[in-house]
Formats: sequence, C-alpha cells, structure tokens
Amino acid sequence: MSYQLRLVTAPATEPLSLAQAKTQVRVEADETAHDDDLSTLIVEARQYVEQALGRQLLTATWDLAIDRFPVGESELPLPLPPLQSVTSLQYYDTDGTLQTWDDENYHVSTDGSENGRLVLAPGASWPTAQLRAEAVRIRFVAGYGDAADDVPAPLRRAIKLLVGHWFTFREEAIAGTIIAQIPTGVERILTMFQPGDEFTCFGPAS
Repeated sequence: MSYQLRLVTAPATEPLSLAQAKTQVRVEADETAHDDDLSTLIVEARQYVEQALGRQLLTATWDLAIDRFPVGESELPLPLPPLQSVTSLQYYDTDGTLQTWDDENYHVSTDGSENGRLVLAPGASWPTAQLRAEAVRIRFVAGYGDAADDVPAPLRRAIKLLVGHWFTFREEAIAGTIIAQIPTGVERILTMFQPGDEFTCFGPAS
C-alpha cells in the first residue's frame, strides 16, 4: 500500500534520560562535557529502534495519507503500533472537496492489543474518494504512553545498549569508520518486538 507518514506532534520526552545514559557509559553525573553527544545519541538510538520495528515508543500524533480506501475489506490497519486513538478520518470526495467522515461510521479497534485498525460500523461502507494521490488522510495517536517508564523495559534496555555502543566507538564514527555491527542484545530484543503480519501492507514509506 502506497502511503505517507507525517509527524504532527513529537513525543514530549525520551525513553532514556541523560542521567541514565551517563550511568550506562560510566560518565560522572556532574561531568557535562559529553552532554550534547549523549543527548544526540539518545534520540538516534530511539529512532533506530522505532524504525527497525515500525513502532512508536512514546505518545506522538501522526498523519497517515493513503491513495484509497481498502477494496472489499471492512478493516483498515494502521501503522506504528501500539495505536492509542484516531483523531480524524478525512478524504477528498469525487468533486475534490476535503470531507471529514463521521466517526459513527467506524470503530477504532485497539482491544488492549497492538493490532490497531479502523473497522467499519455495521451497515457502513467506505465513502467514494477521488482518484488521486493521498486521497485519504487519517490522523492518529500512537505509542506506549507519555512517560519513559511506559515503554517496555527491554526496548529501553536496547536504547541503553545502543547509546553505550555508539558512545564507545564515537571516535571511529567521526573518522568515518564506525563499526556497523549492532550489539547482539539489541538484535535479540528487536526480534522479540517485531509486529505481526497484519502490518505488512505498510512497507517503507514512499
């Protein structure tokens, strides 16, 4: 499925604090020389985990744009699990006018699981959208929660391991010979949290 994802509201915090990162790399709490580097590595490690898994770790709002509604299907899966809520569903009608579809026409299914999706209400059918790129737009909120502790502990540990690895080999990174291998512990954790087959319709964003 061709789609575009656009970040609307970024997370308010990170899964790993600067103090925790300093402990991981054995830098004294009152030493500030590495603060900028560590803060950057925290963001990069979180983004690496999110991109590797196709997940959203902390609460963020996204816009999903797709070219059409699903044909012959009553459900529309949403990317970046776990899904929290859907803010709106908009589409361009056959006249090219942007319409907001009433949420009485669909149910937002989370059911305490990660298989977030829109499900047509009984008797409802998808509206007719104009044949155009990004004809359907869905704004949704995803993530495990607002606080760092809401992120599963193994994923926070994966971020710690990445920060420690990249900090240790930062000189190699500067020289352009960074060691590309990801710590084994990180790969093991990422394998545990791979989304299921229901998300395979969302390949790399175009």
